[in-house]
Amino acid sequence: MEADYLKNILKPDWKLQKNRRGHSLHSMCTYMASFPPGIPKYFIEMFTQENDVVFDPFSGRGTTPAEACILGRKGIGNDLNPLAYILTRSKVRVPDRDAIKKRLVNLKNKWLTEKEKIDISKEPDKIKMIFHPYTLNQLVFLKNNLNYKNGDIDVFLIGNLMGCIHGSSKGFLSVSMPNTFSMSPNYIKKYIQEKKLILPKRDVFEVLENKINRVLEDGIPETTGECFYGDARHVKLDANSVKLIVSSPPYLKVIKYGMYNWIRLWFINEEPEMVDEKLDDTHNLPNYLIFMDEVFKEVNRIMRDDGLIVFIIGDVIKKDVSVNLAEEVWKYSGEKNGFKLLKIIEDNIEKNNKTTKIWNEKRGKATPTDRLLVMYKKRIPTLINRKVNWNKCQNKDKTLLRYQ
Repeated sequence: MEADYLKNILKPDWKLQKNRRGHSLHSMCTYMASFPPGIPKYFIEMFTQENDVVFDPFSGRGTTPAEACILGRKGIGNDLNPLAYILTRSKVRVPDRDAIKKRLVNLKNKWLTEKEKIDISKEPDKIKMIFHPYTLNQLVFLKNNLNYKNGDIDVFLIGNLMGCIHGSSKGFLSVSMPNTFSMSPNYIKKYIQEKKLILPKRDVFEVLENKINRVLEDGIPETTGECFYGDARHVKLDANSVKLIVSSPPYLKVIKYGMYNWIRLWFINEEPEMVDEKLDDTHNLPNYLIFMDEVFKEVNRIMRDDGLIVFIIGDVIKKDVSVNLAEEVWKYSGEKNGFKLLKIIEDNIEKNNKTTKIWNEKRGKATPTDRLLVMYKKRIPTLINRKVNWNKCQNKDKTLLRYQ
């Protein structure tokens, strides 16, 4: 009876959110195949309480754990992509403003004393054709002096820099190009020649300062979270510790995260080919289901008995036929791993809003339909709130950072 009640009230109400971006922290960096923060917000507010653990084993740009921290829960992410690890961690462990300011001031002062010694001639031609020499000089300096293994401050700075390293306006550092993904070097070279584009001279410190001010406009999250760099099948979490999972598993034969982020990966000293090989997103359907089955086993271990699991899984095209992949995953892995199906929610996406629209429809075989596979472990989760307050947001923080 209680399960039937929940089935009836679970609807894609996140579409009611007028500001689809949500909290300003979510604007740090675009990311392919991401979902709007309204989806985790919906389930967090309805099924969790303060300090509950909310987890995303495929955290991507960190939307779920960041939203959890914003709402006073403990948001935890995990990803095998180094870029995703940086973006997630930078959102769940935001340093205080004074620490950010101090680090940036020190970096700029150091650059002023070393800029004449920086050799950009050794950088790849595909990088030199994107940035003005002045801008590239600063980028190379920061590339050599920032390290995401150094701590939260450097991670936060790198995360924000990833969000402004390339794009099409003065808020970005590169020649005009898309912000969400990196076009191939040959395409960029040809595009620059055809359009007679001029490399814009941008001050990295100034652009980064403005970026951080925008990202922190709605304030710093109420709680601090965590992010792990690893395989979703073996996560560093205690058994029976997670109340809610909201996650979008890897797309089936759709996205090469390394290839389409090669500029960002250059900055963090990662090879796109190595990233794609590690992520191994070339599964056929049988292998994909086996992979998800292994993920489900680990999810069963870490979930509380009253835990709720939400997997956002897009339909795919197989031999010109649309496949409800969420349903296939449930049939193969759900019940045999100890879960109970609550509902599969259809979430039709406008073509202009789906990040994977960067390809034509045949490439990648994605469709405009996502489905939310909603499951629970042993006990039906308690409904904490009947409705979500879509207008609720932290107070605007007008404190601006000045590093000059």
